[in-house]
Amino acid sequence: MAELQMVLFKLGEVEFGVPIAKVQEIIKTPAITGLPNSPGFLRGVINLRDKVVPVVDLSEKLGLGRRDAEDSRVVIVNVLGNTVGLTVDFVTEVLKLEEKQIETDLESCGKKNPIIAAIAKVDQRLIILLNLDELLTTAETFLLNEETIQDIKTNGCSLCKSY
Repeated sequence: MAELQMVLFKLGEVEFGVPIAKVQEIIKTPAITGLPNSPGFLRGVINLRDKVVPVVDLSEKLGLGRRDAEDSRVVIVNVLGNTVGLTVDFVTEVLKLEEKQIETDLESCGKKNPIIAAIAKVDQRLIILLNLDELLTTAETFLLNEETIQDIKTNGCSLCKSY
């Protein structure tokens, strides 16, 4: 692993990072349209330049509980070929990490969590680096597909009831 450039953000007091190559843009949280019968982690959808983009409550998805920060942002990312918005409290910085700052052997932290790619050590900070391609299950990725979202808006979501 060579040098990595990461976009860092916070959810509460916890700092996270995602590869800058996965980030399309960062926007102020716009009006989010809720979807009926959708999973709890799915805040709804936004209109981003005439494209319907699902918005995931990242805090909820990570099991940290729903957060409603006043100056929150939506980080628009690519997850397995799908454009998805992730709600975060605020973006802190873009940071280059050297290999020596990144701990990938997380066995000592307990059960391996595929969402966590590594933990970065920067001065006295610990930053959880996320593996976005593991963030959603195959079924969840299907639910967040633009065509599926359009169908849900029209017909409701029968698959969502299992969540």
